[in-house]
Amino acid sequence: PPGDALVAAVRGTDLAPGTRVWVAGEAAAVQRIRRHLFEDQGLPRAQVSVRGYWKQGRSGDADDDT
Repeated sequence: PPGDALVAAVRGTDLAPGTRVWVAGEAAAVQRIRRHLFEDQGLPRAQVSVRGYWKQGRSGDADDDT
């Protein structure tokens, strides 16, 4: 799946109490990171900003299809 190395890096990071996290990237990878931060790390939503900006294999620009 997309972002395996990034997801592994995030999972291997120890987060200090009060850490704020901002994540942006490929949607499937970001979803896995979001799940880890909330479920495994127990971070409150107020400390996390997560945005999936694109999906692997899909283009948001019609010009990319020509």
